[in-house]
Order: sequence, then C-alpha cells, then structure tokens
Amino acid sequence: MNEKKKWKFNLLDALILLVILAVAAFAIYKLIPTENKTPTEKAWISVTGPEVPAEVADAIYIGAPLLDVDRNVQLGKITDVIVEDFVIYGSDADGVMHENSKDSLKVITVVAELNVVPSAYGATVAGVTYSVGHTLTVRAGFGKMSAYVSKVEYEHPEVPQALADAIVG
Repeated sequence: MNEKKKWKFNLLDALILLVILAVAAFAIYKLIPTENKTPTEKAWISVTGPEVPAEVADAIYIGAPLLDVDRNVQLGKITDVIVEDFVIYGSDADGVMHENSKDSLKVITVVAELNVVPSAYGATVAGVTYSVGHTLTVRAGFGKMSAYVSKVEYEHPEVPQALADAIVG
C-alpha cells in the first residue's frame, strides 16, 4: 500500500527552470564589468553668460566642477574664469551712439577641461552634443547662470576636421 508517486516533468516545471536560468544569466551579465571602448579626447569647453549679476562672478572659482543643470551633465573642472564689464550701447538726442556699462551686470566666461567623445558637430558628453551656440543653465562653483557654449577646443585640433572630412567624404 505504500506506493511512491512518480514525479513527471511538465510544462510548469519547464517554466520555473527557465525563469531561474534567466535570473541567473541576468545576474552574471550585471556582474561582468563592461569596458567603454568609445575613444575620448581631451577638450576645453567655454560657456559664456552674457548678462550675469556681478555677485555670481565672485561665486565661481577655479577647480570647481561645471555642471549642465538642464541635463544633469558634468562638464569637467573649471580651469579659467574671465569676467568682463557688461556693455550696452545707446544713442543720445543727436543720434550719436555711446557705450555705457552697468556695474551690477557682468559678462562671465567659464572654461572647463574634460574628456569628450569627438564629434564633427561639437563635443559629446554623456550622450549630449555641445556645439557653439548651445544654450544651457550651468552651475559653476557656487554660482548659477544662463549661458551658451562659446568655444569648444580639442587638445588635437585636427580631430573635428578629420571627423567632418569622414562625413562629407
């Protein structure tokens, strides 16, 4: 009367085994380090805030990180800060143009050094291509300003030209 029940392999067992294998394969895939094979190039990106409160200039310092706040992209370490007077032009009653400056506003250019993926269209960082004229909000040191990319300079200047030549043939 003591009969043992024989176990049969069925569809449910196959599904459970498949799920266990998939979880194990996923865990192994996540544990294996991947190498980033995308070639990078040392570059300097300059961002200029054309009409910035003077207090912001005092809050930016060399060595601080430069961050694109809009896209949460780290744009390297600040290597130079250039502060200039904000100049406006206006005409008097006789129609003569005069140059005036506003002491409360400055033109601030921040230069940062970083590694980028070379592009014929600018510099690609974290999937975002920054070209001259690209507008963004940056956090530089303890300051924050609206700015635009005013210059992208590669360590090897021939890199973007070679990429452009490859595109157009």
